[in-house]
Amino acid sequence: MSFPKSQPDWSNLNVLHRNTLPTRAHFFPYASKEDALSFDRQKARIKLLNGTWRFRHDISPLQVPAWNALDPLTWANIKVPGMWQLQGYGRPLYSNVNYPFPVNPPDVPLLNETGTYWRQFTTPQDWQDQQIRLRFEGVDSAFHVWINEVEVGYNQGSRNASEFDITSFLKDTGNINTIGVRVYELCDGSYLERQDQWLLPGIFRDVYLLAFPPVSITGFTVRTEVDGNLANATVHVNVCLQGVDIEDINLELRDPNAQLLYAKQFKSVETGTIVVRDHDLELWSAEKPVLYSLLLSMGNSYISHRIGFRRIEMKGPNFLVNGRPLVLSGVNRHEHHHLYGRAVPYEDMRADIVLMKQHNV
Repeated sequence: MSFPKSQPDWSNLNVLHRNTLPTRAHFFPYASKEDALSFDRQKARIKLLNGTWRFRHDISPLQVPAWNALDPLTWANIKVPGMWQLQGYGRPLYSNVNYPFPVNPPDVPLLNETGTYWRQFTTPQDWQDQQIRLRFEGVDSAFHVWINEVEVGYNQGSRNASEFDITSFLKDTGNINTIGVRVYELCDGSYLERQDQWLLPGIFRDVYLLAFPPVSITGFTVRTEVDGNLANATVHVNVCLQGVDIEDINLELRDPNAQLLYAKQFKSVETGTIVVRDHDLELWSAEKPVLYSLLLSMGNSYISHRIGFRRIEMKGPNFLVNGRPLVLSGVNRHEHHHLYGRAVPYEDMRADIVLMKQHNV
């Protein structure tokens, strides 16, 4: 075991991430309006990397050799998303009051379970000349990532997504690439994240590639306002672009039945605004969660998102939604499955939500 010559990333308060792209709204890029309005991610410019990966388990990151000394094809298989301690490596540990490791912030123990993941992949032929991004929806607790044995970056923050531009690291379209991910059970963030829950490290949410055109919409914000009479609403939209500073953005708002209500064009450096009149307005509530479809486009870049309209305010001691008092009933909910840990299947997530709705939570 060789000791690091400098503070490692996982114990360095000055390093939360390296080479990650700015955070953005959650959306998928589409190549056409029809695909975007389907809200079907299988029609998006996306390639899932979920499935079977190769895996190596070590009791410390200091034990793991350099990539050129590793032979991942000899490793065992592991399922992604998943927690390695529920797939035969290490053991789960529940921590409530006491920390499960010596308290010496920001340092964590050298005996820090480490899982190294590896797999091969290719990019689709029609992704040539696109910006290729690698996105992790959730990794516990910190990780480094390599493409073709070249380090791309680092991230921590278990419940936050992270995204990397890997375009320059990839081989030409059609050739085989490799991805390596080294996940650390503990990092300095574990002093916040390791209380009153199961300690289960691993890649526990989706991993996928995204293709963005060189000139495209890469982010947006939406703000909705409902007037005091609950009669009219306003939508405010701002966008972020890559490859160009100023461009015309097409904005559409469609009703809950996907019928076009409003369409307009605005400059990307401005705020796009749509006023929804009373005869077109249905308010969102927990009992009737009415959602509209918002479509943004520029060239061959299309993005869709669902939005709702509601008015939230305090009047005296009352919390009002759409003018009606609301009593909040909540639960301390953790994403957890008795077999898969934090890698909860979609069907179980949906069942949890239905159960909570049935009991007014």
